[in-house]
Amino acid sequence: MATDSPKGIVLTGMTCGATTLAAQQYRFVKLHTDGTVIIASSQGELCIGVLQNKPAVGQACEIIAIGVTKLKADGVTAPAEGSLLATDGSGNADNAVTGDYALGVALTTPTNTAGVLFTALINCGAPTIVAV
Repeated sequence: MATDSPKGIVLTGMTCGATTLAAQQYRFVKLHTDGTVIIASSQGELCIGVLQNKPAVGQACEIIAIGVTKLKADGVTAPAEGSLLATDGSGNADNAVTGDYALGVALTTPTNTAGVLFTALINCGAPTIVAV
């Protein structure tokens, strides 16, 4: 069962960008060039955290940058408990590979189905690049 924690670093004061994030809860998000929040769109890219709410365009986003959160799996390769996590091209969690930003660690193992929630410890405040 996926769980989250009420403690951690929560980013507030940012708004949803040009595309609604109402269906993107528990996925990795990043900052757009205009300062709004959008869904991560490239494998292994730098993200600011995991979206906790379901904002429409212009509404406030609640984002966990550091802490325990629910996260959606990509459905291709289920991260194993203890594995480093990165984003896939749709904001879902994926196993981090060489060259990716490691954004957290899986605390539970999800089933290998797209959109399945699992628990992760996220550290988007100090991500590292995965080396060989």
